[in-house]
Amino acid sequence: MTAMKKVANLGKSLSDVGTIVGKPMSEIPGPRSLPFIGSSYKYLPIFGEYKLNEWADASVKKYQKYGRLVREEIFPGLTMVHVFDPDDVRVVSKYDGKFPHRFPFEAMLKYRKDNDLPVGLTNLNGEAWYDLRMKAQTKMMRPRSVSAYLGAMESVAEDMVSKIRFVRNEDGEVEDCLQEFYRWAMESIGIVCFDTRIGVISGTDLEADEFIRNVGKFFESLIRCQLAWPFHKRLKTKTYRTAMECMEKLWSISMKYVNNSLMTSAGRQAIDSTRAAREDGLSLLLYLLTSSDLNKNEVLVLVSDFLLAGVDTTAHTIAFALYLLAKNPDKQEKLFAEIQQFAPKGQPVLPEAIDKMTYLKAVEKETARVLPTVEGTMRTLTADVLLSGYLVKKGANVFTHNSVAGKLKEYFPEPEKFIPERWLRNNNESEKIHPFAVLNFGYGARACIGRRFAQQELYLGLIKILQNFTVEYHYEDMIQVQRMINMPKVTPKFKFIDR
Repeated sequence: MTAMKKVANLGKSLSDVGTIVGKPMSEIPGPRSLPFIGSSYKYLPIFGEYKLNEWADASVKKYQKYGRLVREEIFPGLTMVHVFDPDDVRVVSKYDGKFPHRFPFEAMLKYRKDNDLPVGLTNLNGEAWYDLRMKAQTKMMRPRSVSAYLGAMESVAEDMVSKIRFVRNEDGEVEDCLQEFYRWAMESIGIVCFDTRIGVISGTDLEADEFIRNVGKFFESLIRCQLAWPFHKRLKTKTYRTAMECMEKLWSISMKYVNNSLMTSAGRQAIDSTRAAREDGLSLLLYLLTSSDLNKNEVLVLVSDFLLAGVDTTAHTIAFALYLLAKNPDKQEKLFAEIQQFAPKGQPVLPEAIDKMTYLKAVEKETARVLPTVEGTMRTLTADVLLSGYLVKKGANVFTHNSVAGKLKEYFPEPEKFIPERWLRNNNESEKIHPFAVLNFGYGARACIGRRFAQQELYLGLIKILQNFTVEYHYEDMIQVQRMINMPKVTPKFKFIDR
């Protein structure tokens, strides 16, 4: 076996196998880079080949034109290697190491440094990131901690169903489904962060809708700062100012929820104790304040970021899942039959019931393949790697693309079709699925820290909706656009018919 094969298959460091001969990174095909402006001209309105807010479409075009590895100098100082081949994604993941390096969100980083705030888990790297991650993930990643919120999150999902009944029109349609999903997602994540109901579904907290609006504006402006000329490093551009105004508002509202939580008797009691005796029964806020050695500002930023990240992600995911189930009514009825078997209406949803619901989990995975909520994962390489025969140097920025890798025919026959059955263990096709083709929650040490909570929330949302309604969709095909994460281009109007 050649040294080149050893690197690809075993993921050893290049120093372990000697000198590696690979084509230079400069020869990786990709869009033409012009002096001073790179390939940014490709993203110009009207004249550009790509759109900044349609990365999934741009990814497909790059793959079709240039192949499975694409080099793009977006502007001088920001070169990206786009990775579409799951085998290359596997190699990148093997080089993650103990301290995977992620390209920070520059505008967010600058704002927090300018305001003497901790930069947050997303923007940290190295040992500082690892230390913070280890302190936070005990609460976030332990199944027992997650299932402790099952009953409260189920209650939120039931309230969403009641709200759908109230707001749908005489034809059974909800005009602004996304808004209701945002409210459900925020209420659910609020339970985890503060162990109390925010009141966004009931409408008792008027600032919650303002929080939701600012989440969308913030992500949209943040991605524009990230993928445009970094003028914000010297000048406060309009886009940067928008991002920062949103962040100020988000921080202010988050701190209101924090203070409300700390003012409760349970909050005061937990803060007064030296250690939390019932870790699993505490909110994320109180757990981090009482069961870790993080300082208060670090805790506040962590909780604020978790609330911020938990709105769009789950709301868009359930919209994508319901769209695909509505377009494939036979799959919807198959999922409903499983729900009737393990989580019948009128009985509490139990953790062991969710564990047995294999088709529900297959629907989640197939949704992530067909309409991924996250376009991909970004890494800054901490070692030289060999990708598709090219030597990609340490320090290079690479981006893996779910929207392309998940639709490669060699791994997914009939990739354009929604077939949850392909993920079931008794299906021969499941053995052929590449483990690095669909990574909606990332991979390795930097995988999404809130994954278990997001999945539990999604499962409960789908269970409660399908317990009560048959879902239909009678409009144009759903197209994704990006505002940091993928979302429907047009707000979907689902029809909810009582079962």
